[in-house]
Amino acid sequence: MSNFYFKTRKRMIAWICAITMVVAGLTVVPKTVAADDTETDYSSITTWKNPGFFGQTDSSVYVVGGVSGKKYNVQIAKLDAESKGNIGNNILIQVYNQNFMQITWGEGDYKGSYAFLNGEKLKSGKAGVQNTTAGMVQLQTDILLKADSYNKIKVICNETEYATFAIKVGNPGGSGTETPGETKPNAPTNLRATINDLKTNFTISFDVSNTKAESYNLYIDDDLRREKINNNFILDIEEFGLESGRTYVIGVSSVNSQGESVDKATVEIKIPVKITIDNKVKDTVTPGSDYTLPTSVNGFYDKDNKVIYKGGSKVTVNSDMNLVEIKGLSVELTNGAAIRLDDKTGIRYQAKVNVDIDAKNDATVKEEILKSGVVSAGILVTTDDILGKNELTAQSNAKKVDIKNKKGEWFSNPGVFCGSIINIKEANYPRSFVARAYASINYSDKTQSNQVYSEIKVKRSIAQVAHLIQQGGYQGIGAEDKTVIDMFAGYFK
Repeated sequence: MSNFYFKTRKRMIAWICAITMVVAGLTVVPKTVAADDTETDYSSITTWKNPGFFGQTDSSVYVVGGVSGKKYNVQIAKLDAESKGNIGNNILIQVYNQNFMQITWGEGDYKGSYAFLNGEKLKSGKAGVQNTTAGMVQLQTDILLKADSYNKIKVICNETEYATFAIKVGNPGGSGTETPGETKPNAPTNLRATINDLKTNFTISFDVSNTKAESYNLYIDDDLRREKINNNFILDIEEFGLESGRTYVIGVSSVNSQGESVDKATVEIKIPVKITIDNKVKDTVTPGSDYTLPTSVNGFYDKDNKVIYKGGSKVTVNSDMNLVEIKGLSVELTNGAAIRLDDKTGIRYQAKVNVDIDAKNDATVKEEILKSGVVSAGILVTTDDILGKNELTAQSNAKKVDIKNKKGEWFSNPGVFCGSIINIKEANYPRSFVARAYASINYSDKTQSNQVYSEIKVKRSIAQVAHLIQQGGYQGIGAEDKTVIDMFAGYFK
């Protein structure tokens, strides 16, 4: 054979060998998952291991697609069914720090090894990948590891040795808010709200054992009102705008890097109510409780409910009470009488009720009390000859007329009222009538105070009143009414 034959044959053999080597390499390298393939569910694996930091126990990292500022726990498991040879026993995969993982397979026989992550070959110099030595690759997790997923690393040495590992990042298939080894915290337990002696704030305390929390959030009626509270938090009633007499549900949740606890510890609080008397806070009590009022001769007017309570009585308090003590009640009867000049003529008397209260109260409070209908008033009328030497009171046996004023309705100003005797028979025109005013308090329990009476007992006949009007020059009397006045005056003796 010629030299050309041998040379050509050698070249062909070399070329065929080259093809064989390529084919051999293609046939022995296991199939990898492409970067965009659907990931495999490895949830049935029970051999997960925590790779950890070098010399530390934390194994959480930042990963691509994760929540900003949140670390995801990483765990590793070897896939024996996708591994061959001893290389898997010598590979070390560890979290290097919060941003990097390091895969080390050693020197020597493994010097030419390389790795795939999620089907993509990790090449030195590529963004997110560093090869610091021939037997190690370091990858940037926030670029290459997927959040809340099963990732897969495959290290290939040669046609006889390769190893595959599943990497569990976060909570695959979950909400993306939990990670293995670092889960959402548990809610605190035994939540308590203790009010201070002044009843101005509550101390919110709770048990924190087994919460795995970094901080706690405060809720009021399910509204988040304060983040990152500490145990024994002081809840100031005024600062949080809590209304007197209301019941609120206080909730406390736990928070860590994985989020907020699903549940909250809860406790109800009742905001104390204030007992204010004459513009001064006298006491604070729990809503719904009974409160005994101080002693008082005439009682206390409730500005909100517009009633008067007896002094020393018990009242159920559900909201703030703004009370005014009735320090005195009196009534004055005008020393005189008038003639009623309309279709029902007669003799008319006028009186005024006075309510005495502390000067600390607003001037309009007196009018409010009188207009509320809590004071009854009237005028007792009889004749002088019937009364004789007896006292004119509601309890006297003398025949009399009780002219009751309609509650809360007054003549000109609050407290002023009138009473008239009409349809007087002609025989009684010169007869002397005696009048006396009275007033009493209507209490919330439907009872009344003892009546108070005017000091003046007016004794007048309608004829005498008409005569005095004549003597006064008919002051305030119109021409059309002079005839009526003159008619009555004609009977004056």
